[in-house]
Amino acid sequence: MANDPTSKITDALANLMISFKELQTSLEEELGIDEFESDLEENPELEAAMIKEVKNALETTMDTEDYETEEVASLISTLTDSLEEIAPELFSDDDDDDEEEDSVYDMGLETEESDDDDEYYDDTFDDFDDKDE
Repeated sequence: MANDPTSKITDALANLMISFKELQTSLEEELGIDEFESDLEENPELEAAMIKEVKNALETTMDTEDYETEEVASLISTLTDSLEEIAPELFSDDDDDDEEEDSVYDMGLETEESDDDDEYYDDTFDDFDDKDE
């Protein structure tokens, strides 16, 4: 049963996570970052170093194994969709301001366009092109 595709993916994901954490630990030591301050989103230097190393590994794998970017993108998309089903709170919008703005419009409080928009129209430059002819 260890040879079925799902088991292979499970093993590969476990190895990927182990390697990812090892890389992060190695870069933390190299950059002199305390392990308690090593949140990737909170440390741009660590995040940039991780992205660089993962990008290099990705390019090497794609070249060596002859994978197309579309195949890798499909895998990442499937992983992302799967993770979103497991932990939807990680993918929720943190931008409450947009929701508040939308709710004003949803309640019908937006201003209606008036028919006197013409009074705000400035025709100073309307015939500008005509003078060049």
